[in-house]
Amino acid sequence: MKRIRWKTSKKILAEQERARLELSILKENFDYRDFFQKALEQEQFPLEELCKRFKLNDSFFESAYMNNIPFVDIFTLLNPEKDAEKISTETLLNRLPYLFYRPGLTDKVSTKLEAWERMLVIDLRKRKAELLSQLEAFIDVELAIRESFVRHGEPYKKMFLWTPETSRQRKEAAEQLKVWKLRSQYHGFPSIARKLNISEDLAKKRFYKAFELTQRGKYDPVKYKRERENLPPKNSCANCPDKANCTELCPSMMQVLKMTEISLREIRFTDYEAKTGLDLITKKPRR
Repeated sequence: MKRIRWKTSKKILAEQERARLELSILKENFDYRDFFQKALEQEQFPLEELCKRFKLNDSFFESAYMNNIPFVDIFTLLNPEKDAEKISTETLLNRLPYLFYRPGLTDKVSTKLEAWERMLVIDLRKRKAELLSQLEAFIDVELAIRESFVRHGEPYKKMFLWTPETSRQRKEAAEQLKVWKLRSQYHGFPSIARKLNISEDLAKKRFYKAFELTQRGKYDPVKYKRERENLPPKNSCANCPDKANCTELCPSMMQVLKMTEISLREIRFTDYEAKTGLDLITKKPRR
């Protein structure tokens, strides 16, 4: 246990020394010294401009405020005329590494991404372990934010309108696809239910879900019927392997008959009578 604490303390000390060095280097920068001098003359200290111009982490100042560190101590710390080796309080010294902290991963906002996608800029100068740790933390935060919005019913946050993939979802998708393929072979829902040993209602639910899965949209009966009627059957009587022993039409050929079936309403009297030699009304031979 003592060994772990020693390693942690050594790491913290190394980070503090690195931050001291960066601060000492910054204090020797001509632009920084001019900026600080003008701030003294104007009796204003624009922190936002300071952070943006010299790439400092603004969360350092927020952390200092939350820990009740007086601003005069922060001002003294940043003063180029003061020695960076002499820091007034231990609390300020512990926060010093945050002043120069730059995350290894930065989230870039883009309107061209899907709701479940994120664009990250990776600083490859960082250690691999640090980058992986930050990536894991980033993902955890994104999932937690999404869960919070979903739980509190705030669907207007479009960037969180997505569902995480799970092994259960993959299994359900495979089961839905089975129903879809059987339906594509012109099997009715009772037939599908018997083949898959499920209820007819469940077969219908899986079919509708399969439509959403394959067509990427809500179930549209008109679209489905139109597209199915344009597809030829996969088998026909000419190439059917059970042709010799067949005693009844299979579902695919039944569908073909329905597709080619023409209602009497669509046939003109003269066409029907000329082709059949029967009267359209009485169905008797014409004289």
